[in-house]
Amino acid sequence: MKAYFLFVFVGVFMFVGIAFADVEVQTAVQEETITNADLGVTDPGTLPTSRLYFFKEWGRGLQRIFTFNSEKKAELELRIADEKAAEAKQILETKNDEKSITRALTNYQKSHERLGARLEALKETSQNPNIDRLLDRLAEKSVVHEKLFEQLQEKHQDRAASLEAVKEKIADTIEKAAEKDTSQKFQQRMKNAFEKSKGSALKELRAIEMIDRIAPNLPAEKKERLEELRIELQDRLEEKIEEKAAKGDKSVEGLSEMVKRIPGDPAKRAVILEEIKKNVSTGAGEAIERAKKQVEEKLGDEAERKSKAAEQIEHAEEKLAEAKKKMSELKEVPQSMKVLQAGVEQHLQKAKEAFAQMKYGEAFGQATAAEANARNILRKLSSSPTPEKVEKNENE
Repeated sequence: MKAYFLFVFVGVFMFVGIAFADVEVQTAVQEETITNADLGVTDPGTLPTSRLYFFKEWGRGLQRIFTFNSEKKAELELRIADEKAAEAKQILETKNDEKSITRALTNYQKSHERLGARLEALKETSQNPNIDRLLDRLAEKSVVHEKLFEQLQEKHQDRAASLEAVKEKIADTIEKAAEKDTSQKFQQRMKNAFEKSKGSALKELRAIEMIDRIAPNLPAEKKERLEELRIELQDRLEEKIEEKAAKGDKSVEGLSEMVKRIPGDPAKRAVILEEIKKNVSTGAGEAIERAKKQVEEKLGDEAERKSKAAEQIEHAEEKLAEAKKKMSELKEVPQSMKVLQAGVEQHLQKAKEAFAQMKYGEAFGQATAAEANARNILRKLSSSPTPEKVEKNENE
């Protein structure tokens, strides 16, 4: 009888643990979901699919005509971008025809083209308090919009190419906004935007993914500042993962499921997880490895895997070149970095061999490991302030 009650108790305990983990995952997914309220739009109203939509566009045109200040014009375009994001969200959630979806996404992209033009037309920089506030709002909205279109892409994999193009437009707008900022202010502005954005316990993961999207096209100093922010966010994320791992197996399983279920770019996420895996404890690392494999399964069919593998090999080569350049500036290269560099080169060679043999999944995995090792070299280099860094910070 005692054995029976013990068996029942253990069963109930396990069931409660699994249920709690599932609730935690569902909560995390909900916290990452962007709504119309997050866009600042109560109701998207008339949609591009309506015959009456031209009245809405006509009204926007009138607003543009009677808005005279260049800063106010940019603010108006930012608000219209919010509205068109809400329209696109509504259409992708309720329609399935190519014409409606294409029109909604094209409308949104055109709103960013107008916004980018308004930013370029601004004669003043963030030294003007009004421009400073505008850039704050733009950074915050850009994070929200990026998350929205990742969320839509998660549900519409067949529209991946179109939604990728939309996210590139968001990155272009951020690049134009960065031109109005100093490197230090741009870094702080993006940091504030990431921190203010809604999100789960793993919100840093999505922030790092966004940095990896927008950083490559930025000027050198702003790119370097954003990479510094990336390291800070990664440190914070690793601490959270360790805390989860310390709570036991159920918490670790929930963590792995969260990483899988939260929207995002599978290719970029795989690299980030590989980096993190090398910097956390064994238990947390095993959970991250499981999550990484699940993320890689979302890469799509063979054609997409081939494309992603080729891109990943290119990214890894770029990061290796960047790491080599920075290492060449040192008077003496630490042995640990030489070992990491050798690891990067070995993974890259294996990636290219696997790609040639049409083993695209293996090629992607090897290239991911290569980029992660290269980034860890750069992270180690960034952790030691050089005289040049100190002088640059003082000047800024």
